[in-house]
Amino acid sequence: MTRFSIMSLVTILSVVFSASLASAQQGSSATEHDLKITDVLLVLFTAILAAGTLALWVVSIFQTKDVKESLKLAIGQLEFANAQRAKNLTDQLFEFDKLLIAHPELQIQIEKLRSSEKPLQAAAKDADFVKVKAFLYMHLNFFDEIISTYKKRPKESATVEYDDWAAYIVEKLKHPAYKEIMLSEPAIFGEQLRTFVADNKEKIDSTTGVPWVF
Repeated sequence: MTRFSIMSLVTILSVVFSASLASAQQGSSATEHDLKITDVLLVLFTAILAAGTLALWVVSIFQTKDVKESLKLAIGQLEFANAQRAKNLTDQLFEFDKLLIAHPELQIQIEKLRSSEKPLQAAAKDADFVKVKAFLYMHLNFFDEIISTYKKRPKESATVEYDDWAAYIVEKLKHPAYKEIMLSEPAIFGEQLRTFVADNKEKIDSTTGVPWVF
């Protein structure tokens, strides 16, 4: 109930009470002493109503202020969470870069897999194969996180430039090794990534991608 409706209710009660007292004063059996008592009660009741109205009005002001502060705090926390999610994506990308700086042979091996349709199936199953496939899994899981988090959050998508991320993911998925994993092991990835691959199939299948795109 707002302070305006509370004040209206109090006013209505005051009018009703005043009318009742006036009616009592007009009764033929009312004495002068009774009328004085009635006047005192009317003044007392009016004072109580005024004090109650003021108290309710003050309380409603503080409640409104509390609601505004709570809403402001909630918006601030949401914006902070959005910024943290965006920072997390960038941090993960930096980690991939640092991994390639420490182990450039990973990207060299990945580029060697670009020449055939199912390069992982034909590759020698040695230690290098394990490292390369693990790195590809890391990338695909990273893409899964981006799409699952932001595809359904259009208001936040602009913050992390989702369209640019989507274009980057499509370019990476053009590599035959990434496509091979998505085709042979789709169940290990989220529904959003699988849908994204299906929706962009024409683009992904158009070429084998630009070489040496990290």
